[in-house]
Amino acid sequence: MDSIPQHLVALFAAARIAYTNGRDNTDAQAILFEYGYTPERLTALLAEVDAAEEEAEEMTDAYKVSGLATQAMRARYRALRKLYMKHVKLMRAEFEEGSKGWRVLGLKGERARATDRLLSQADSFYRALALDPELLAASSGLTIDQAMIDAQRAEVEEIRKALADRTDKTGTAEGETEERDEAADGVSEAWGRFRRIARAALEDDPKLLEVLGLKDPT
Repeated sequence: MDSIPQHLVALFAAARIAYTNGRDNTDAQAILFEYGYTPERLTALLAEVDAAEEEAEEMTDAYKVSGLATQAMRARYRALRKLYMKHVKLMRAEFEEGSKGWRVLGLKGERARATDRLLSQADSFYRALALDPELLAASSGLTIDQAMIDAQRAEVEEIRKALADRTDKTGTAEGETEERDEAADGVSEAWGRFRRIARAALEDDPKLLEVLGLKDPT
């Protein structure tokens, strides 16, 4: 979500024009005052519009941050998975099925599809290589040396942190959505009431209705 929804943009703009001109236009204010729309009340309503618009902007920013976190995590995960799968294939070629290397490295079966499970498989694979000198010696001849193993294990942890970060940012975005909707609902309700009263109070003065942006299009 890259911008404030258009229906909210229209709501905030219409309410802001009507409240501002209803407060600042002397003729309109003289009539609206009788219906309880004093300059102070209209100023307060304008503040509610500003607050609701700010909530909408914060929600948009929160979703942008969440999206960036997700994209970054996916890119790193794809890179790690690709290299891990290559290493699994190399070690399967090195060790016979049923051998020590086959068992210890967990080479049997398909790799997990779920992200968290594959990360666990990768971590176990590289940890087993690091802890067994015999396996490490065999893997080093296949360009899987200690530095590569350490880098892959570190990346597993970083991706796990990125996943947690994504969850936090998604939760923040969802919270911002709820706050935006509550604020927008309040503006919409107050704006609807003002619009109905103003149209009735100013029905004999179409010019003032036009000043408030309430004149029906012809």
